Amino acid sequence: MSVLHSSRAPWLMLIAFAFCAMTFFSLAVGRDVGLVVALFNPESQVTLKDEVQRLITRWGDKSDISESEHNATIDLTGQATTVRPDASPVFRSPVQPPPTTATLPDLPVPSPPPAQPNGPGRLLSHSFSPVEKGFQAVFRADRPVPKPKYFFIGEPARWVVDIPGEWRNTARFNNAISNGFIRQVVLGEHDGYLRIVFHYRNGDLPHPAHSPDLVLHNKDLTVTIVRPDADG
Repeated sequence: MSVLHSSRAPWLMLIAFAFCAMTFFSLAVGRDVGLVVALFNPESQVTLKDEVQRLITRWGDKSDISESEHNATIDLTGQATTVRPDASPVFRSPVQPPPTTATLPDLPVPSPPPAQPNGPGRLLSHSFSPVEKGFQAVFRADRPVPKPKYFFIGEPARWVVDIPGEWRNTARFNNAISNGFIRQVVLGEHDGYLRIVFHYRNGDLPHPAHSPDLVLHNKDLTVTIVRPDADG
């Protein structure tokens, strides 16, 4: 027969239960286990009333400590959140006055760049007028004009004057003349020369006896076409 089925098994289980209970009680009470033992000792001076009063005093001290800690926390929090009226916010920089702009003196207007010697020449303007010998045209350029070439073409009759070099005409290209023996002066840009054509009003006119007079002066070219009735 085993021990669990014997008549002593209940007593053994009771003893084991009591031992475990005393062990857990000792662990729970801790260092005050001696005081508990002293309560049941008739020779001990510790009474149940004294022990209860001691426990009440201990818990009262803990309550005072917790309350003081709580007050200290409130005080610290109040100090942290207190803002003095004269303190400026840390996230806002002081307003600076706008910088003053110095007044700059008036700069002179730049003049147009001079004509480039290696660039194309420019014919700036022209004028037409009757003269004693016939018809006169004055052409003004941005640089001295080289010696032109000229020739006559018939049917219709006209004189052609070519200025050698690369040129750009900034004046009027087609110019109608209201009266006189020249009815039209036409300018045209070509590779290597600028052409000026003088159209006679009488397209059937034969080759004139007198060639045009060409005069170069500084940056001007003056062309004079002799009147046809002066050829005789």
